[in-house]
Amino acid sequence: MLDVGIAATLAAIAELEGIRRISPDAIVLRRLGLGRWTVARPQVNHGFGLVSWCIPVALPIVLPADDTDTALGVRRVLTRFNARNRRARSAMVVVRCVSILLLTCLVVGVPAAARVDGARGLTWSIAAVLWLCLWQALVARLILRICGMPPRPATVAALGLLNPFSAQRAAEVMQGQVIAGMPRIVAAYALLGEERLLREMRPQIFDAMYGDASPMRETLVTLIGVDRLTDALRSPPPNADEGAFCPRCTMQFDATVSECSGCDGVELIRHERGGVDVPLSRA
Repeated sequence: MLDVGIAATLAAIAELEGIRRISPDAIVLRRLGLGRWTVARPQVNHGFGLVSWCIPVALPIVLPADDTDTALGVRRVLTRFNARNRRARSAMVVVRCVSILLLTCLVVGVPAAARVDGARGLTWSIAAVLWLCLWQALVARLILRICGMPPRPATVAALGLLNPFSAQRAAEVMQGQVIAGMPRIVAAYALLGEERLLREMRPQIFDAMYGDASPMRETLVTLIGVDRLTDALRSPPPNADEGAFCPRCTMQFDATVSECSGCDGVELIRHERGGVDVPLSRA
C-alpha cells in the first residue's frame, strides 16, 4: 500500500507539469500520440489550465495571444518551419518514447526497486532515471541548435530538462523551437492544416475577417485566399438541419431567428437544400 501511495504522489507531481498559465485569447494545440494536431479547449480557472494530462503522450503547444512580428514573408516562414520540422521529426518521436519510459521508471520503477532491493535498488533506479534525463537533455540541446536556437539559450533549456519531473517536456521544448518566430495563426496553419484550421478555429477566423482590419486577416488571406475563406465561413456545419446557423460558431437555430444568441451581432445564414442566403455581416 505504501508503494501505491508513493507512486500516486510521484504521478501527481509529474501531472503538475501539464498545468500552465493561459491567457483567455491563447490557442492551445494538442497532439495525441502520433496523430494529428487538434485545438484543445482546457478549462481555465484563475488563469491556469490543464493543457495535457501526460505530456509525452498528449503533446501540447500554447500559442500566446500576442502575435509574433516577423520580417519574413508568410511563405518564407512556412518554408523555414518545414525545414525545421524535417530535422526534428524523428528525434521528437524518439524523445517522446524516452520520456514515457522515464516517467514509467520514475513513477513505478523507483518505488518498486526500493521495495525489492532496499537502498541499493533505490540508488540504481534513481541513477537510471538521471541517466535518461541526461541523454534526453543532450539530444534536446542538439535539436534546438539544429533548429536555430543560439548556444546559450539551448544549453539553459537543456539544463531545465535534467529535472526528472520536467524531463517529460523535452518534446514540447523542441516543438516550440520548430515554430519559434512564427505568427500564431501561421503556426496553427502549419500544424493543423488548412481544413482543420478552418473547422476548429472558425470563430477566430470569422472575427479576423469581418472585424476590424488586423494582421491576422492579412495573413489568412495570404495563406488561404479571400474566396476560400468566404466559402468556408458560409458553409453549414456537417449534418446541418434545414433552418439557420451561425457562420461564426455554427450553432443551429430555427429559420425564424435572425441573430445568434451566443455571438453578439452576428446574422444567421438560412440553410436550405437549394443553398444558403443572408450575407455574412455583423448587425
